[in-house]
Amino acid sequence: CLDGVEYSYGEFSEKVVSLMRRMCLVESVRARRCLVLINRGIELLIALVATVLSGGIYVPLHPQDPNDRIAWMISDTESVCVLTTSSLSQKIFQAFTMTSNKPSCLCVDEIISSSTASNRLLLSSLMPVDAKNDDLLMILYTSGSTGKPKGVQITHKNWANTFQAYLECGEMRFQMKMIQTVTCTFDNHVFECLGPLSCSGSVIMLHSDGHLD
Repeated sequence: CLDGVEYSYGEFSEKVVSLMRRMCLVESVRARRCLVLINRGIELLIALVATVLSGGIYVPLHPQDPNDRIAWMISDTESVCVLTTSSLSQKIFQAFTMTSNKPSCLCVDEIISSSTASNRLLLSSLMPVDAKNDDLLMILYTSGSTGKPKGVQITHKNWANTFQAYLECGEMRFQMKMIQTVTCTFDNHVFECLGPLSCSGSVIMLHSDGHLD
């Protein structure tokens, strides 16, 4: 939920499928890098889930990153698409002027605004992604304070082990509720997003500076 607006699992799946279908029209994202430049909110959660379910590799960028850093990541990852929102798309286009690699730019907020109930039925018919233990789940980049930013590769096995540890120590529980506060450039934000969804729980999204209120 965000701003008092709640989404059921059915409503959420409609929006996820809308984005997945649009991503597939661009190019297969299976085992390919997908950059995500989105402020904290429902669009960020949808982008994360759609990328993972499509078999893509999630590469989050911070909305306050300078254009040259974004351009470097676009080039270094050889991404096939950038998921963003209409309010941040201009930042992506500015970064495009600094790199020869120009992946497709998709505005998540515009895509999900046209989602329909029929997409809810399509989610169950999607072919499952055959992810192997050593397949990449996401890439997180360092600050680059000592040079060029370096990508830290995290596999499905890494996160499966992490989730199992959270279950064993009681950090993940059935129908748990969690406030998502960690910035997207830290790996624990994925647990805050996917953890509750993995056990029929709820994710409470705050605005970018909501944790300061």
